[in-house]
Amino acid sequence: MGLSAVPDRPLSWPRRFVSWIFALATSGYRIRLEFSDHEVCEIGPATERLAVTIRPPNVWRTIWIFLRPGLRAGEGFMRGYWAVNYGDLTKFLRIVQTPRDHVYFRIYRTISNWRGPIFQIRQRLLPVWNRRKNAKHYNVGNELYGRMLDSSAQYSCAFFSLSENDNLEAAQEAKLKTSIDRLHLDRPNLSVLDIGCGFGALAARIALLPGGGHHVWGITLSSEQLKEAQSRTGCLPASVRHRLTYLLADYRDFLKQSNTFDRIISIGMFEHVGLGRHRNFFKAIEKNLAANGRALIHSIIGPFPGSYNEWIRRYIFPGSFLPSSAEIIAAAEKANLIVDAFHIHPPSDYRKTIQAWRERFETAWPEIHRENPQKYDQKFRRMWTFYLAGVETIFSEDLMNYRIAQIELRKTPSQDCRSVGECDHQL
Repeated sequence: MGLSAVPDRPLSWPRRFVSWIFALATSGYRIRLEFSDHEVCEIGPATERLAVTIRPPNVWRTIWIFLRPGLRAGEGFMRGYWAVNYGDLTKFLRIVQTPRDHVYFRIYRTISNWRGPIFQIRQRLLPVWNRRKNAKHYNVGNELYGRMLDSSAQYSCAFFSLSENDNLEAAQEAKLKTSIDRLHLDRPNLSVLDIGCGFGALAARIALLPGGGHHVWGITLSSEQLKEAQSRTGCLPASVRHRLTYLLADYRDFLKQSNTFDRIISIGMFEHVGLGRHRNFFKAIEKNLAANGRALIHSIIGPFPGSYNEWIRRYIFPGSFLPSSAEIIAAAEKANLIVDAFHIHPPSDYRKTIQAWRERFETAWPEIHRENPQKYDQKFRRMWTFYLAGVETIFSEDLMNYRIAQIELRKTPSQDCRSVGECDHQL
């Protein structure tokens, strides 16, 4: 494994064991380990350039992580058991997640497959608990999101590949424009529902369209997002404010009211629908679309059906599930919706978005921490750093091939669809 001590003296057996574990996980790359008393060793081929320098955990914590790395690597980082002393955390995560075929990764895959039924049970039996936990993430604090996101506070992938300028503001503007174009608002006075409206940027933009006169409802599970969205309406003309409504509601409950909309849009919320509930989601949309109504769903998609990182699911987005394109199309068609278009955006769009968020987060951290050191402590910082670095890693084109998709859906005409006027009356 190319283990060498610096200076040239033998490592103790616990540290040799720790180094051996790291060598298994980083084979093919040269890594420098700096132990707590400044003893140093390097692993990997001597011919390779040094990738990163790690402060490794002690032997017992290393074993604890080794037995369940998908969850405990992140937990250990949050608790300060290990750290990247020199180099970038994302680079190290790329190294350890690069597919390999030696025995450790075969064991890890076997354990992950064995835990598959547990994931299925949690996804299907704990939807209410998952919804509450997800709301907690979005309620973490508008003071944080206000500094990390762009000026329109969009907490979803920006479209750098469609933007004229390579910056977050322009790329988020490109996402707004593209999404609205794909919603086909082809006549005035349409009723529009935004599921998972976030801080309200998209809903407000639709209501502001010149000559549109559209009535827009935005629903969210986050009380903090609702508060910010409602406060932003104060800057809008009165003629627009009365056509824009934000509500604290779950889409399941809201769509049971049998309201009918001409257009339904959802940006970055579909990942929270959960395994086994995609068809029900699309059925609810089909039921609440007017005749000839259209919908646009924006979601992260995985390269194949299956779960993703266990740490992200526990600490950031409980209950979340990243579907494949095949799963989305099958669920939509089973709900009697027509898939008009399936747009796939390159992984670089989200990678650049995350990089911009990480940069803004790190720049703003001293001020955020100073304002509320109990809420935003060092453990929170490490959690957020690991989350952003991990998401950036999975959107590397040559690693996992996660992408962003927007799906245009259409409802066929039917005799039992109610008019938009009835929808307006009920709301």
